[in-house]
Amino acid sequence: MSDWFKSSALDVLAGDVGGMERKNELLHSDLLARHGDSPMAVGWSSAVSQRSRLDRVFKQFAYSPNLHPSVLDVGCGLGDLAPLFQGYNWRGSYLGIDVNCNAIRLANERRLMDVPAPQYVSFKCVGLLQFQTDLQFDLVVASGLFSLGANPDERAEVDYDWQKYVTDAIRKMRELARHAVIVNFLSAFAAEQQPGMAYVSPGFMLDMLTEAFGPRIVLNHDDRTNDFTVTMPLTPYPSYSAEVGA
Repeated sequence: MSDWFKSSALDVLAGDVGGMERKNELLHSDLLARHGDSPMAVGWSSAVSQRSRLDRVFKQFAYSPNLHPSVLDVGCGLGDLAPLFQGYNWRGSYLGIDVNCNAIRLANERRLMDVPAPQYVSFKCVGLLQFQTDLQFDLVVASGLFSLGANPDERAEVDYDWQKYVTDAIRKMRELARHAVIVNFLSAFAAEQQPGMAYVSPGFMLDMLTEAFGPRIVLNHDDRTNDFTVTMPLTPYPSYSAEVGA
């Protein structure tokens, strides 16, 4: 992310007393209205930056024993994960959910044009905390969902509203996931940091999530300083399971 946040989006959020899903909806509605169908509409400075982070999400698919795991994409925006993953010959079922109904409308339009196998892909306009289903998904992913701070003048480490939102959201994601939850966060090590965003120390995040959910957490901060990926396996790692006969 670069200077996309230095905009009227801050004015849109001023005085909003709603929850974090409402704040995300307001922000991204503003971005979509200004930038249209582009990576900047969902907070990316460029397609290259977007692709880099989504590629790292795809690498975590190894935490499912299924070759083509089913995926729930939380805060899917324009649904860019689906064509990217299918470009790697993945053909699992994909459901993208987002509170921004205009983004979902565009995602459905793009599905028929940009997705190699659209029959596996669907979208729904709903927030995570309101999402109800009897289904479980092999993998539940959220890329960029936690980038916006709850209180713009506070660091993430002391922004308790943001921490509660993260914890509540991941708890719901774990309920919906069969094999793993995959999320990412903006890093406190980022050289350029934008106002209003939640940049957090990887060590703090590891401690916070371990305290809330236990020690089965993998944190990857190896190739980028701007953000890091957290994977929470819910079942034994596939290769290890095969070795021990689990």
